[in-house]
Amino acid sequence: MANIANLGVKMGLDTVDFTQALEAAKKSLDNFKETATELLSIAAFTEMTKKALEYADTIVKTANANDVTTASVLELSRALEESGGNAENTSAIYSGFTQKVESAALGSAKAQEAFARVGVSLKDLATLSSQQLFEKTISGLANIKDAAERNGLAFQTLGRQIRGTDIVGLNEHLQEAKGTMNQYAASVEQAHELSLKLAKDSRDIGLEFTRSVIPAVDMFYEGLHKLADPVKGLIQLFGIFVDVLAVTFNTAEQGIIQLGDITKTVGLSIADILSGDIAKAKKDWKGGLDEMSSDYAKYE
Repeated sequence: MANIANLGVKMGLDTVDFTQALEAAKKSLDNFKETATELLSIAAFTEMTKKALEYADTIVKTANANDVTTASVLELSRALEESGGNAENTSAIYSGFTQKVESAALGSAKAQEAFARVGVSLKDLATLSSQQLFEKTISGLANIKDAAERNGLAFQTLGRQIRGTDIVGLNEHLQEAKGTMNQYAASVEQAHELSLKLAKDSRDIGLEFTRSVIPAVDMFYEGLHKLADPVKGLIQLFGIFVDVLAVTFNTAEQGIIQLGDITKTVGLSIADILSGDIAKAKKDWKGGLDEMSSDYAKYE
């Protein structure tokens, strides 16, 4: 037990320093948690702002392109969600409807007939606003009892993106939503304006960057281009120098190899003669010459 106690003292487990260290660690952890929470909050806020601006941009562009109000686009988006459709198809549905109206206005008998069957006359096509025509078309479709006929006419008057949507439910939800999005429309339009300003500022910054920086980069390139030929010359000269060094070292190496071949050949031949084996001496001499010839051929 005494040893354990001594160990505890040595390690600082029962000292003021250890307690202070624990407090410091806890404080650091708390600070880290606070910092991490702040960073995550900032990141979440930034991402939410980005999405809000993108959403507002899409909504207002849809309204402007189809000559309807921002509030009506928001209402249709909400009604689609509540009637089995997809809010992301809002723009495509308005676009499809506008194309069908233009087709009927330009004299397409098929388009005119489809609108007539839902209660939209040629006079309506000529006099009503886009918003009024859309509402009257949805209402007329909802009044058709036969589901197959209703869905077929919806496809012919609103476009393919309406497929899968409960038209009766859509009409009901549009009636319920009417006027409820006016409170958000102004904010969405303001966000759209902010998005346009940010995009303009971004373009202006890009243009200013191009005006200020690109000439300097171009000047740097011109200077580098002028140096290209001298640098290439230096590289080529260095290559020649390396080739010369390679030949020099290879020549020295070949000299050593030839000297070794000669020494070996002469030594073997002398040893053979002294031993009285003239035939072997001739053989070793010839073999040595062949080896020297082979080594030199490789060198060349």
